[in-house]
Amino acid sequence: MDKLEFARMEARFEGVLLPVGLRVDSFSLASGSADMSWPPFELRTKKAADATVVVSEKSVADFLESKTPDNIKGFKVTCANGQVLCEAAVKLVMEIRAKAVCTLRIQSGTQVFVDVQSVDVMGGPAKKLVEAQLAKINPILDAAEFPMQVTLESVEVEDGQIVVKGKVAP
Repeated sequence: MDKLEFARMEARFEGVLLPVGLRVDSFSLASGSADMSWPPFELRTKKAADATVVVSEKSVADFLESKTPDNIKGFKVTCANGQVLCEAAVKLVMEIRAKAVCTLRIQSGTQVFVDVQSVDVMGGPAKKLVEAQLAKINPILDAAEFPMQVTLESVEVEDGQIVVKGKVAP
């Protein structure tokens, strides 16, 4: 078996399509000393590694578009000030625009859930309708879909993207 040891490791994966259908724009790992051996290929860190997941507004909009019924389309997602604003066209008898203000939270250190703060459909409340739809797609991110044990520690909604940080077990 061959082996390499290194003082610092950084790895970045881009455009990662998770099994649930969400495209992660980048998944980065960084750690101090680590080693790699093969065959079979193994990568081990001496201490927990830092993990960062970045998901863009476009990736969230594409994910929502793929997961909602045919009568809800044309998603526009805006990430700013700790909130995710989702707009979409809803076709009931006629087509109307719906807007939802959402926040994100980590549950059990492994999943990111979307929580609806408010909904506006032509001036009327429709929070229960949106919450029922979200129940079908939550969690939006599940650490179990990564090929390593990741504990999620924080989720931030920044201008144009969602940033989730955590630790990867050694």
